[in-house]
Amino acid sequence: MVTSAEPAVALRRANVAALAAPAGIAAYLERLWLAIALYSRGDELPEVRAAVRQAVTCLEAEDSPTPFDFARHDQYYGALWGLSLSMLFGDASPAFLQRGAGQDAVYDRLLRFTGAMVAPVTKLVRPLPYGHWCAAADAPAQAGTEIQACLQVWYAAMGQTEWHDTHLQQDPRFFGYWAFEVAALVKAQNVSDGTFADNIFYPRDLVHQRLFRTWLDGSEGDTDRQVIGTAKTQAQLQAARQLLLDFFQGSKVLDANDARSMGDSLKMVSGLLGLTTESLQSNPELLRMGLLTTVRSILSLSKGALSAAGTADDPKSKQVREAFQLLQKQFGAEGSELAEASKVFSEFIPKEDGAADPALQVAAAKNRIETAQAAFSGLVADDAIPLEQLMDGLDRIFKQFGEQLGIQQPKPYDAYESTSKEVGKALDEANKKNMIGQDFDWSSLWKKS
Repeated sequence: MVTSAEPAVALRRANVAALAAPAGIAAYLERLWLAIALYSRGDELPEVRAAVRQAVTCLEAEDSPTPFDFARHDQYYGALWGLSLSMLFGDASPAFLQRGAGQDAVYDRLLRFTGAMVAPVTKLVRPLPYGHWCAAADAPAQAGTEIQACLQVWYAAMGQTEWHDTHLQQDPRFFGYWAFEVAALVKAQNVSDGTFADNIFYPRDLVHQRLFRTWLDGSEGDTDRQVIGTAKTQAQLQAARQLLLDFFQGSKVLDANDARSMGDSLKMVSGLLGLTTESLQSNPELLRMGLLTTVRSILSLSKGALSAAGTADDPKSKQVREAFQLLQKQFGAEGSELAEASKVFSEFIPKEDGAADPALQVAAAKNRIETAQAAFSGLVADDAIPLEQLMDGLDRIFKQFGEQLGIQQPKPYDAYESTSKEVGKALDEANKKNMIGQDFDWSSLWKKS
């Protein structure tokens, strides 16, 4: 979307209304610029598709078609972009073959992607940037690198067009800068666009947006959706289990105050909850909530853990029971504040599949917390984490993040301070009883009674 979209749409509508003839290249170009302006404004894609179709109709309706003049900037880019948009919308017209074949290597390759029997010429009307485009088309394995290079010089290569730099003056002739021919290549050859998806000239939604209903969209796809959803859930659960195993199994190996150990703790918490370690480190409240949620997830196992410890009075079982009782008293009932935590985390977890719906993000955050709890439960049920390792891991977290969890760390024992207090107390008592004389036995102050 562009800030000058409204003036651009108004100008193009006025130009279309003033057309001298309803068909031909001039009418086609004005309607195409209008369609592109609508796309830049953010109109729904079916509406943009309809506007492109109206433009192409101007080519199809002319009785004696004249070829595009690729020496003219407007006709070259108009032909290239109109053909690309028609391909992206699944509606490539034979009119493009009749009016432009045999003039340019890029244009001919696009025609071949539509199924047209064309032998592409080697001539490039615009060697910059389309040498890279052709290299991507001819060598799909290197397509990503070549497309990146193409997009880097794409805007500069249009320096002689009448619309170049019009955005700087908010000129209504500015209808948006979009490399539709790149999107058409990506879609035609199924190129991975991960390395250039965020380029400002690349119209990614035209490649990935579903305009029409597919098998998975309808009731026919219910089984497939369930299979896909189950596989995704299992993958998330397995990843959570592995994070927990790595953390708890390393609890005895690493010193709690070691920097590497703290990094492992942050990695575990962030991985379980779908947060980044950077967001945890830079946001104290988020870190506190993340740690609390992790501990409460562990507490959701307290009943199973206590049951596993049994009623025996051996030191190990007694330690486990007492530890869990203290934790429950400190952090509250299991599962508490799930809704609050989900809402907090939803603002920081990566937006899955580009979704920006707050409700969907809260649901995704809640799903991550429940997945973490399920992973804990499964590991304890399988006895994959021995209870003593579970307690060691919790102790490690408390030592590292006690302040955030609201746990007061005990002060180290100071022998000098303790002895001084005891001696001072004994002296006070002796003074009260007038016991201190020249023959007073000073050693009695620290002798055991």
